[in-house]
Amino acid sequence: MTTSSPGMRKEATLLEGPSSKGVVLDQNMADDAITKGAYVDLSNLGTWERFKEVVASALDRIQATDGDLQKRAIGSRLVPDVGRSIFPFKNAMIRLVTLARETHASGHKVIFVGNGGSAAIASHMAIDWTKNGGIRSIALNDPATLTCLGNDFGYENVFAKQLEFYATPSDLVIIISSSGRSPNILATGKWACDNGLRVVTLSGMEHSNELRRMGELNFYVPANDYGPVELAHICLLHSVVSVRW
Repeated sequence: MTTSSPGMRKEATLLEGPSSKGVVLDQNMADDAITKGAYVDLSNLGTWERFKEVVASALDRIQATDGDLQKRAIGSRLVPDVGRSIFPFKNAMIRLVTLARETHASGHKVIFVGNGGSAAIASHMAIDWTKNGGIRSIALNDPATLTCLGNDFGYENVFAKQLEFYATPSDLVIIISSSGRSPNILATGKWACDNGLRVVTLSGMEHSNELRRMGELNFYVPANDYGPVELAHICLLHSVVSVRW
């Protein structure tokens, strides 16, 4: 156990390893990570070399949280109002690969959801996971469907309604959002959780974004610019079928 000053929470540190379920930080370390190291500094983003540094930094700082570890909660500032432990990144990726392959093997499917650039990532990953990874995957991006459901049920429901129509229990929903704040993204996460689907989220920007609290596995990119966040998301998802974890 660590020795703490008044007001600082005591927490044990779990060593990272194949059997590790998470890494617990004491509260002052968690706060320090938020205040000093949570965001990539984009103030000097003006050269190709600097952009590469920013992207590499974003990839190196991806945080994974596990929804099953609430009782091992650390710093509420990492995920406000809902306790989570920082999960060793490699362990989190092994769990994501396992989730995806188990979903396919059980006759179910992976459903990718995203807006804008994240919608493009969703479509890209759905075909790559299917063709290159042998994992049954789809993306909810048909234009006629989106405009129909947006017109009839409101844009905030264009993805949740598709889950209602097409999803089956035990499908895996992967929700991609740079901000983690879009109403239609949050409605999708809520519907999926409420109806027994498995949920993985990828987000960025503000560490307190609501999407980051919804999945059983959540990946967060601590950068405040869309480019590094989206590049980190697509690299992470590509690695599911391109890396031997």
